[in-house]
Amino acid sequence: MIPKKVIESIEGYRITIHDRTKSKEYSLQEIFAVNQDNLIDEFAQQASTYAYFASLQVMADNNSDICKLGLEQERAAADIDARAEMEKDGKKYTEAVIKGAIDLDEEVSKLSSARLGFEYDSKLLKAICNALEMRANMLVAMGAMLRHELGQIDLHNREKNLDKSVKELDKVLSKKG
Repeated sequence: MIPKKVIESIEGYRITIHDRTKSKEYSLQEIFAVNQDNLIDEFAQQASTYAYFASLQVMADNNSDICKLGLEQERAAADIDARAEMEKDGKKYTEAVIKGAIDLDEEVSKLSSARLGFEYDSKLLKAICNALEMRANMLVAMGAMLRHELGQIDLHNREKNLDKSVKELDKVLSKKG
């Protein structure tokens, strides 16, 4: 049995993911977009978004491993069948002929294609996870920049208040003197 592919389709900037029992379409632009007006939500959602796509990558890797095991078993069975068929017919064969017969086996071919599909899913999901890590780093940098800007505004306000206090003190002292 070949498990269902994790990534069902990619069309432009949209990706359709098969998550065990359901399929869902995502816009890559929506996944990576940052709402600068609400960085708190962006920080809060980042880890769960990363975890979701990382778990899909693990699922694709697992599907690839399952396929690899099935492929090895099917190759062994096809090897036995090919050798038996050629010996029954009294044909001489080389290892290259046997390998060719194994590669032409229908089940071996299906499993090989399925495995390539799962490896593709895994690589694409790894790229998405790497991009989400970059997004997390960018969010941290944006947060630091925002804190710095707020600190500068606070410092400016303090300076204005200090200047105002100094001027008021000067007025009070000039009236007394």
